[in-house]
Amino acid sequence: MFKFLFGATQTIFRGLYMLILPLLIIKLFSRRKESLLRRLLRFSYNLYSSLLNWVNPYVLSSFGIDLLEGYPRIVSSIALSVMIGYGLLSLIHIRLRLWMAVVLVVHGLFIGREWDGINAPKDFQMGARIDE
Repeated sequence: MFKFLFGATQTIFRGLYMLILPLLIIKLFSRRKESLLRRLLRFSYNLYSSLLNWVNPYVLSSFGIDLLEGYPRIVSSIALSVMIGYGLLSLIHIRLRLWMAVVLVVHGLFIGREWDGINAPKDFQMGARIDE
């Protein structure tokens, strides 16, 4: 009975993943839905920030590395992105493909590099004129 329910749940999650993934990709790349991308990036920033602020005192006292500055921040946000993405994909029993890993690495790289400007009022305005 439980094996059947687990298999049915797994099939439902796979179907939802295959149904929702193209819709998310279309919405992320459309010009009108920039707010969805901003919300996704702000959510990721808040999650990574809370995790790194929690772990940082232990790492700083043990190894002398500040995870909230420079390259350690970028590397740790890439690692968090890959680990969280792999964890979510393994929950729904989907293999981590190369293109998914590349997307997770780029996502973590972007969050790590743009850390200081994410919660600014005009965040993620690439190509905007500064002198206006």
